[in-house]
Amino acid sequence: MAGGASNIAAMKTLAADSGPSPFITQRHDWRLAEVEALFELPFMDLLFRAQQVHRAFHAPNRVQMSTLLSIKTGGCPEDCGYCPQSIHYDTGVARDDMLPVEQVVETARKAQAAGATRFCMGAAFRSPKKKDIERIATMIREVNALGLETCATLGMLTPDQAQEVHAFIRGKLAALDAAVAEKVQILYGGSMNPGNAAELLAMPDIDGGLIGGASLKPADFLAIGKAANA
Repeated sequence: MAGGASNIAAMKTLAADSGPSPFITQRHDWRLAEVEALFELPFMDLLFRAQQVHRAFHAPNRVQMSTLLSIKTGGCPEDCGYCPQSIHYDTGVARDDMLPVEQVVETARKAQAAGATRFCMGAAFRSPKKKDIERIATMIREVNALGLETCATLGMLTPDQAQEVHAFIRGKLAALDAAVAEKVQILYGGSMNPGNAAELLAMPDIDGGLIGGASLKPADFLAIGKAANA
């Protein structure tokens, strides 16, 4: 990726082998040239910086065991260009209805017995309907009751749907510990981009997001950061 002289200078600073990582201190004043410099880093230097951040906040050699279950497979009308569950490609993936709640909970029990501490549920939706959200909320509640952390990937939620799910999660936490529920940050795991970030992040229970394709475009990534701090 070509860059100007200022970007190259920033890249050399970021890639230096000595000194503390510039990412460990939380910042809200990133400039586009600095973000572009991150994209220009050699891959191994980027891994090194990521390890510095990881070790500053986590045990360096500990990983979390997680299990992912497809609770609704195939038949997705969206064309992401890579997913075998899209109806736009013949990949041999059968179209199945959403799994029964009881089957999901039993699978979660087996995952827990095998050592998992987090259980994630994925559904091949473009955008789930209200009845789907209600059923998935029951799954989350039942799996969480086992003592497992839960997460879900459900396609593109509307801001109101995302807020409903986040409020449900915060409500479950509040029933256990109100102070923790107030402090914990709950992240939106859908397709956050410059077009929807401001509306999503304006919701009272959405504290941030996981950035997918937009993270590959410096200007888009920076725009989301600005929306988060508006």
